[in-house]
Amino acid sequence: MASLADFIEGHIKLLFDTVDSACSEPAHCGPIELQRRELAERFRCAPSQITYVLATRFTPARGYLVESRRGGGGHIRIWRLRADLDLDLLEAVEARLGAGVDPTTARELVARLVDSGLIRRHDAEAALAAVLDDDQLGGAVGELVRSRSLRAVIRFLLLQGRVDGRRS
Repeated sequence: MASLADFIEGHIKLLFDTVDSACSEPAHCGPIELQRRELAERFRCAPSQITYVLATRFTPARGYLVESRRGGGGHIRIWRLRADLDLDLLEAVEARLGAGVDPTTARELVARLVDSGLIRRHDAEAALAAVLDDDQLGGAVGELVRSRSLRAVIRFLLLQGRVDGRRS
């Protein structure tokens, strides 16, 4: 069963889809603007729940930038960052993974690739199962092994997507 955080996240992503469909160049559309209080009232929750969703589901690693101003006239602006496929995407992924990656960062990176339409959800789940399933992978050595494994899987999926024509 979906949690309240899932519903709030879905609502915000739906707002992005609405804005993108109305924009002539979705890659250059501006941010969406929200009122924390109004969103909390809509979902009948505390404003802190909205803050939690923004902090955990709309991170730079997942492809979002959030500007939040608290107070009576406060607002929230959220930008969806676009992966520019003209740049070498593989280099960007490798730079993000660095010399090691913890499980949270691995999940966020893969979620961003799914949200951007660069890999399929099923492939993402398989990739994460391959690198997150072993509880023995702790510490710096575990992060290095996880990073190298995830890098290889993502490289394969992205290159296969180019060959199969699943993405432009």
